[in-house]
Amino acid sequence: MFVSFSPCARALRCAALLLASGLTPALAGAADELSLDQALDLAEANQPLLAGQRAAVRASEEAAVAARQLPDPKLQLGVLNLPVTGPDAFSLTSDFMTMRMIGVTQEFPREAKRQLRSELASIEGEQRQLELAFTRRAIRRDVALAWVEAWYAQRALILTRGMEHETERQIDSLAIGVRTARASQADVLAARIELDMMRDRGDAQRQRDATARAELSRWIGTAAQRPLPAAPPALPAPAALAALDARLRSHPHLSAFDRQVAGAEKEVQLAQRASAPDWSLAVSYAVRGSAYSDMVSVQVGIDLPVFPKNRQVREVSSKLALADRARALREDNLREMQAMLARAYAEWTSANERLARYRASTLPQAAARTEAALAAYRTGRADLAKVLEARRMELDLRMQQLMLEGEAARAQVQISYYNDD
Repeated sequence: MFVSFSPCARALRCAALLLASGLTPALAGAADELSLDQALDLAEANQPLLAGQRAAVRASEEAAVAARQLPDPKLQLGVLNLPVTGPDAFSLTSDFMTMRMIGVTQEFPREAKRQLRSELASIEGEQRQLELAFTRRAIRRDVALAWVEAWYAQRALILTRGMEHETERQIDSLAIGVRTARASQADVLAARIELDMMRDRGDAQRQRDATARAELSRWIGTAAQRPLPAAPPALPAPAALAALDARLRSHPHLSAFDRQVAGAEKEVQLAQRASAPDWSLAVSYAVRGSAYSDMVSVQVGIDLPVFPKNRQVREVSSKLALADRARALREDNLREMQAMLARAYAEWTSANERLARYRASTLPQAAARTEAALAAYRTGRADLAKVLEARRMELDLRMQQLMLEGEAARAQVQISYYNDD
């Protein structure tokens, strides 16, 4: 019994032809391929989130300058000692004590306090800078993860469609075999079931690709629908885990907590200086009736911190507690990020070890098994079920290889997020 059955190599050629001829609108042309680096550049080029944080940085820089300045003076206008009863009621000139006054008051906070407030605003600006760097890393990570997911779905779909076309060719050959009594109807039904299963896999991969591109469009808009290159993303191999862990401590997310600690310490210094009184100066000029002399007044005001136990001392304690909170949060986040980095590194290491085994041994053996089953089927020494089982296993293993390539890429993206320079 002989039925024409193309080997797995033909399926891979079919996959290549499908890619070249345009499997989906997203695979239209290599000239429009969206590489990972292009996706990352697009995400940063016109990102409202980053623009908003850059504006926050500028705001903090301006606030640092303003915090060093004296408060604006206050203009005072008024009428003093206006009679409201008797024959001089509501007269501005009859009573010698009635005055129309204009004055200016200027507060003079201590220079040390103003300097501390300026330094505090500068620290807030540095924290905004670190938050900007952290957000940039997070965006690059999310873009890369979505790109890798779309790439995996695209490659898996191409592989599935290649095997699907091969199965369709097999069904046509089996139909001829049934008419010539060289194949059974059961063989045809088994092949059709196999085709349906492959189509179902293809539908799942299309859905996965659509989901990944929708996520990617969050960052780069319609460019997310461009085709992706066939080659896996070229990501740099990470350094040793110990070196990565040492560099982790300079991550912008953790450095932002360091600036929180520094800000809280400045707040403590500012609260400690609250017991040093500020002062103010007020100068006013008062006009009386034409029969009386005009008046000039000069006043000096000084703060009286007479309740330090319930104000200044408690304010200092409050700021010290905030500094302790920032230190504890930094330590907690460091531990969490160390665990996440170690997990990503373990995933990357495992995926690459498994990929090496797949490429060196597992996949060649699976292809040889398919060829052997096909040869036995052609000579009548095996039934179609053996061929289908061998082909299904080979497809599963190739899908597993793709999955491992995707896992390795995703793990590298995560590692870059924690240790990107």
